[in-house]
Amino acid sequence: MFTMPLRRMKLRTKELESSYGASYGTVRKSKDAVHQYDTFHQGWDLESATGTPCFAIAGGVITHVGHHKKFGWNAVLQFSKSGLTDVSPVAALWAFYAHLSRPMVANGDPVDAGDTIGLTGHSGNASASAPHLHFEIRNTSNPSPGLGKTGRLDPATILGYGYLVCS
Repeated sequence: MFTMPLRRMKLRTKELESSYGASYGTVRKSKDAVHQYDTFHQGWDLESATGTPCFAIAGGVITHVGHHKKFGWNAVLQFSKSGLTDVSPVAALWAFYAHLSRPMVANGDPVDAGDTIGLTGHSGNASASAPHLHFEIRNTSNPSPGLGKTGRLDPATILGYGYLVCS
């Protein structure tokens, strides 16, 4: 069983043309692009005030907590794509939580669905005027798989779109 990473699942719109740019895929324009979207966004940007609790989407184990110049404070949760507590290497996926103001977990911590992972914020390259949770689903254990879509899945693959709002 899965739970949502935030109580309110609103795609951010502040400092973007629309909520479309906060979703997964080739949804952003580079500085040079006038009429087409040409920049890949690896996850969902979920609007939230700094200090909002974010939650484990499933039971699993924290495999990484650290700081990255772009993602700021971040945490990675290894979980089973079946939603069951036991994680086999064959069924493993990783949830990535970024731009945290404060991680509330440590490497190796076991968590249950709904446990607090951290508090949202604007660390890394997130704007202080647009705090949010950058949330990804990954199919790689690498905590820094680079830019682009390599190692990433649309979060809707696991969570669906049912709880996601744009306004």
